[in-house]
Amino acid sequence: MSRGITKEGIRIVRAQDIQRGIGNISVPYDFLIKIGSAATLSLYIRGLGFLNYQLLKDFAFQYLDIPYPIFDDVIRILEEIEFVEVIEKDGQKLVNPKIPYFEDLYNKMGEYAKIEDKFDEREKVTLAIADKVSYTPYHIDKLLSISDDKNLVNWVIDIGKKISYIDTIKDEIVFSPIYFMENPSVLNELIQRVGEEEIERAINAIRQYEGFPIGPTSNGETTITKTIRYLTSKKILQPYTIEDKVFIFTPIFPTEKLQIVDRKYYEKAIALVSAIRYGENFADWKIRDPAALLRSFKMKGFLRPNPYANLQYSRPELTGIIYIKPVGNGFYETHLIENPDNIRIIEIAQQLISSHGEIVQDRHVDMRLKMGLSKGRFKDILPSYKEVEKESVDSSSDKKLESFFESLMFGVPYEQE
Repeated sequence: MSRGITKEGIRIVRAQDIQRGIGNISVPYDFLIKIGSAATLSLYIRGLGFLNYQLLKDFAFQYLDIPYPIFDDVIRILEEIEFVEVIEKDGQKLVNPKIPYFEDLYNKMGEYAKIEDKFDEREKVTLAIADKVSYTPYHIDKLLSISDDKNLVNWVIDIGKKISYIDTIKDEIVFSPIYFMENPSVLNELIQRVGEEEIERAINAIRQYEGFPIGPTSNGETTITKTIRYLTSKKILQPYTIEDKVFIFTPIFPTEKLQIVDRKYYEKAIALVSAIRYGENFADWKIRDPAALLRSFKMKGFLRPNPYANLQYSRPELTGIIYIKPVGNGFYETHLIENPDNIRIIEIAQQLISSHGEIVQDRHVDMRLKMGLSKGRFKDILPSYKEVEKESVDSSSDKKLESFFESLMFGVPYEQE
């Protein structure tokens, strides 16, 4: 696992958000959609075995909104990055996934996109705006300086509103609903009182160190800490309390078309990270490497005994992630309650600590759909991003979909009417 996500990697994160938001809407983007689609497809096929090329193409079109005309280009991009291998075997064209985990996926794609340099002006402006509003709301006049073409900036904002990665207040304040949905009515007040630059500095500080600890107010408090405290009071930043210590996070919200991560997992991951930040900053037995501790916890399923675990990890215990076991002499051992949900929560916690507040592991992935794909079958599952189309799935459709996934995984002939 890498130690963080690069600037180029973040650009791919934004491209994927845009691709997922666009869905099947026709928007005049080219390379942005292809690289965003490559990221989305990678997350769904990562860890799987050989997949039939044509049936994977059908799956990508039906469930991931990757158009047929660009699928070959998407696979070609993944081949050039060495994320997939395409082979011919027994008269079949197959895709063999070799996708890395965590930030490595986005960082390698970002480096590829930087070398290729294929984003056009529209796409560059779109990515720049998407990234800027992920850190702070902006008065529209400030965003107009991104490009000499003011009409282009306004066009990007209008498109962003349609696909839900951008929203506006009275057509004056532009913000990301993914990061500022809790209390958007106060954004105009925030900008007037604090200013975009100071808000960005504060949020960037939290992104760099999710679980930022703040204590009671003091006379010697820095401007950035004062801003963090103010943003927290306005529900722009999210607090979590252990004992009398407060830890601050950047929240993530689902929108109509975009769900970065399941909120219930995210909230539990925040509880775990807060416990680790408590141990890092306030416990007598200090945690010196939070990332290493989480890796060890995920691998071994327990943490070595210490006398403060009962206090430090009591909140995560209440959420059902762990249990605390007394081992004598006032020491407690922390054990993971091992199940797929809790492994996922640990992975989110790892990303909060190492990925600058960005969730990159299985971003936008419908886990039910991926599980169906991984097992070679699909039954009684309607992806959330298809529900808006009001499509019904009857027993006949279920059988067709199950047959589709068996074909995809095992090369069984797939019969369509």
